[in-house]
Amino acid sequence: MSEVDAREKARKLAAIRSRQGGGVAAGTAAAAKPGGLGVSADDIKGLAQPKDDTVGDLKRDVAQAAVQGAVEGAAKGGAHGAVAGAAVKGSLAVLKSKTGRRIILWAVLGPVIASICTFLLLTQIISTAAATAEAGVQSQQSATAETAGFTDDQVSDASDAVSGTRVPWVLALAYARVTGAAMTQAAARQLDAAVSSDHGLDLSLVGYIDLGSDGSLAVDQARTDEVAAVGQIWVAAMVKVGLSNANATQIWNVALAVISGQQNTCPSGTTGATDQDPGSSGNALNSTQTAHAVQIISDIRGLLTDDGQARQASIDALDSAITESGILMQANSTVPDSLNYPHDKVGSDHDSLGFFQMRANGGNWGTVAELMDPHQQVIRYLGGPFRPSDEHSTSPLLDQPGWQDLQPDVASQRVEVSNNPNAYTPHVALAETLVEELWSQATPSTTIQPLVTSMQSTTPSAAAPVTETAPASDDPTTVCSGDSANISTSQQGLAQQIVALEAAGKVTYWSNPDSSIPLKSEVDNIANGTATSDCWLGTGVLEAILVAQHSFGSVQINDLNRTCEHDSTDASIHSAHFIGLAVDFGSLGGETVQGSDARDVALLQILDPMSPKTAWAGQANCRAAAGIKIPLVNITEGDDTCTHQHWQAGSTAGTDPTLDEGQFEQIMTLPVGWAVAGGAGRGPQ
Repeated sequence: MSEVDAREKARKLAAIRSRQGGGVAAGTAAAAKPGGLGVSADDIKGLAQPKDDTVGDLKRDVAQAAVQGAVEGAAKGGAHGAVAGAAVKGSLAVLKSKTGRRIILWAVLGPVIASICTFLLLTQIISTAAATAEAGVQSQQSATAETAGFTDDQVSDASDAVSGTRVPWVLALAYARVTGAAMTQAAARQLDAAVSSDHGLDLSLVGYIDLGSDGSLAVDQARTDEVAAVGQIWVAAMVKVGLSNANATQIWNVALAVISGQQNTCPSGTTGATDQDPGSSGNALNSTQTAHAVQIISDIRGLLTDDGQARQASIDALDSAITESGILMQANSTVPDSLNYPHDKVGSDHDSLGFFQMRANGGNWGTVAELMDPHQQVIRYLGGPFRPSDEHSTSPLLDQPGWQDLQPDVASQRVEVSNNPNAYTPHVALAETLVEELWSQATPSTTIQPLVTSMQSTTPSAAAPVTETAPASDDPTTVCSGDSANISTSQQGLAQQIVALEAAGKVTYWSNPDSSIPLKSEVDNIANGTATSDCWLGTGVLEAILVAQHSFGSVQINDLNRTCEHDSTDASIHSAHFIGLAVDFGSLGGETVQGSDARDVALLQILDPMSPKTAWAGQANCRAAAGIKIPLVNITEGDDTCTHQHWQAGSTAGTDPTLDEGQFEQIMTLPVGWAVAGGAGRGPQ
């Protein structure tokens, strides 16, 4: 076969391979094979030592190389070999050129750089948007703070004080309002250092606040548990740096009111009221307080026909009433007879009664019945020409020389003769505001003068006794000092039942050597109305104690409110014990319980049907280890130490979950100790 015939045969075979799909692969393989398309040692050397050239030179070299490669490729791989050869030779020409390499570099890196630039731009846009949103929240918080009575300077000073710390600036504002002193940078750093762990929470709170389209603020309802946890962390930190639990709790409440868009109008520097049990009210009055304020002004206007004198006397009287009782009609647990008359709350300060905490001892101000009459309280506060025949006090307002010219806080101190003479100053502005706002609706009373005439000529008729205390107001009192707890009539009544069981030895308490207050006192103070806000116990907790005692005959309580006990460990501040919503049972019916015993299992079965959906019980691990599984519907289970039985009504501060009223009442109608007698776990049938 001649050389020409051989070449023609090779061409035909290449054409066949091409039609079968193998042409490109074969041609590319030939082109890639060293020497197959003329890839020589000089080509390899050229790759290692690229030459300097211009774009024009590069174009010429690539064209020439491509032609050479095509010819060589066609000879060995046909049409597809020509294409592959041109590509290989052309590529080699580009790679041997510095200009070519620069072009390849930019071709490869260009899209990468463009992607990076796009990513950075998007990051900047997102960051700017987030910063803008946060700035919007901060701006609205600032505006809300000003609406709540804070000045621009106070807002600015608070922001400066917490700069560089995790402390929210609204916490610094609230600190100033409650304590009367601005938070310093050193104090903010100390407070920040007192937080041992943020537990993955946003301690600034900004991430939990929604900014509405109308510019309003509100706590994200899906994050309320996180907000409550943040509050517990900051309250515990404030306690660690030396603040009282009461003040720390109130600082948090004021801060939350501002940051969530509420108006908080508690007077600055509120520090105390009565000699023994300080407490004060903000001007966010509830319906009961407002009604009492209107009545006080109306009675005074009915007695003092000169408007100037009536206004001054009203301001003095409200300053005293705000400071002494929060403008609430107050009975006294040390004066049992006072509990037989309508009242809003129960105190225990000496034998002081009513709006103005007038002493019943010796009858200088009047009898118990007289001092529990709100109209007689006003008459006896004024004195002077309206003094009743049986009043022997020497300090009523109108008996003070030049009373019209006295500053309201000075006048209040002369009437009240308090051991804390500065207590009345913080409330003067509030008293003045109330008189201004309520004046038009507090029209002069037409019945107060005839009452005075009757009291001066004959023995005054006593206020009609009642068999039970007046119902609690629908609206909670706003307390700025943080010392007074809002105790409902229901809570007080439940606590009083427990106190009676204590006396019978049916409710006992574990003596905790680390607690600063006996557990018994927590219940007793609610029963007599003297509990402070850091010793509050939820209604559901008190009901659960009664259910346990009634079902098993007796009960020992191992733990209640750890804030009251001054326990601010990390474990405690994340427990419902920290907010008064939990109870630990140590024994039931005289038998110790540890989470997996028959009686605490029975207790959970009794409580489950009547528990709120927020209820939680511990010691699931103890029961699991003993092979016990309880089918619970309302109570969620979790692990806890096997030394007691834990139950809680809920886990959110500011809430008061209760047991189902109907089922609670059914249980309480069963015989005492019914569960021990064989009915455990069945509940009321």
